[in-house]
Amino acid sequence: MNIKTKTKFIILIILIIISSCSVVFGRYVVESEKTEFTTINIKTCNFIINNFNRYGTLDLYLDGKKVSTSISSFNRKMTIGTTYEIKNIKPNEGYILETDINSLKGTINNSTTISLSFKTTSYSISYTLNGGNLTGQNKNYTVESNNFTLPTPTKAGYDFVGWTGTGLSSATKNVTIKKGSTGNRSYTANWTPTNYSITYNLNGGSISGQKTSYNIESNDFTLPTPTRNGYTFNGWTGTGLSSATKNVKVAKGSTGNKSYTANWSVINYTISYNANGGSISGQKTSYNIETASFNLVTPSRTGYSFRGWTGTGLSGATKTVTVSKGSTGNRSYTANWVDDIRPTIHGAWITSGPTYEVRSSGYGYRVNIQVSCSDSGSGINRVLTYYDLNGGWTGETNITGSMTDSFWFKPGYRKIRIVVFDNAGNSSETVISVQCG
Repeated sequence: MNIKTKTKFIILIILIIISSCSVVFGRYVVESEKTEFTTINIKTCNFIINNFNRYGTLDLYLDGKKVSTSISSFNRKMTIGTTYEIKNIKPNEGYILETDINSLKGTINNSTTISLSFKTTSYSISYTLNGGNLTGQNKNYTVESNNFTLPTPTKAGYDFVGWTGTGLSSATKNVTIKKGSTGNRSYTANWTPTNYSITYNLNGGSISGQKTSYNIESNDFTLPTPTRNGYTFNGWTGTGLSSATKNVKVAKGSTGNKSYTANWSVINYTISYNANGGSISGQKTSYNIETASFNLVTPSRTGYSFRGWTGTGLSGATKTVTVSKGSTGNRSYTANWVDDIRPTIHGAWITSGPTYEVRSSGYGYRVNIQVSCSDSGSGINRVLTYYDLNGGWTGETNITGSMTDSFWFKPGYRKIRIVVFDNAGNSSETVISVQCG
């Protein structure tokens, strides 16, 4: 029997003249010896009590004499006219006696009825959920309630650790209240924040300082900005985002695993040219990291030979400049030229050269010049060499037939003028262009 709150149990003792003398006490039966139907003289009966301990205990008196204390079982042959009294009824925990104690005495006769009324005690179950939710929970029970287990509560952003409370030494997830239990009960739900993951798809980029997990109690934080060489970051797409967003904030109180993808657009870089008096056509003026490798176009200038480009990433004048796929950054290049002009030679003249070599050192740039000269008859007087860019040093060397000399220059584009004089005052000259650095 599943006993619910306020269920009553009526226990009867009945003495009736039939084929046998019977006293019924709930589950306890008083049975007489068999008698003839023709007589009503019933001299003896059996007074039987079985398993009263389910409800409690009692003391039984017959003819004023206590025959049993805390009785749970009794069987005795009795005579009609015997007085009885039931005292000290002590219900077991979980039961309440409702019968007036004064009604529990009398004389066994041909019709005896003893009525005991019990009801179960209703115990309460209280829950402290600490912000959680619970459905299907029992709020009360009795000693005769069947076994039942407390349901599991839920709380957004938290994992249920277990119940603490009545009869528990530590947090316990599965708490069962067994049939026969008694007493009011109180239980408290215990929680720990759920840890959620954050994953990133960087699409070739890199990132530092990113959070890979969080919980509902984590303070507000913003996803860091990733980087990728040659690309501009357009924003994150992913959990909760309808479009690419640069500043993604995960607010305190958020829940759920999150996943984000970095979005990029390629950066276009400029290429600028200083033709330095020349002309150029078909040149690329922009590129990006995905552009296939290409070479700078060779410029042209009337009366000059192209010596090479100087500029971004070059240590000296370079005729063939390649911008490789994967390169980045804005670029600037300057064309460098050599004069092709040779002046008319009069009495003295330059027979070979000039030739030159540019070397770098800790003092600047050293230009080694070699020139050979001759004359129709009067002989070479001297060779005067100097450079005319930004003023600067002027040198003079006397030679006979040939000359080798060295000069130091600051970095930059230089024009060096070489003049040959003979003894008659005739002269000839030439100009060379030198790129120092």
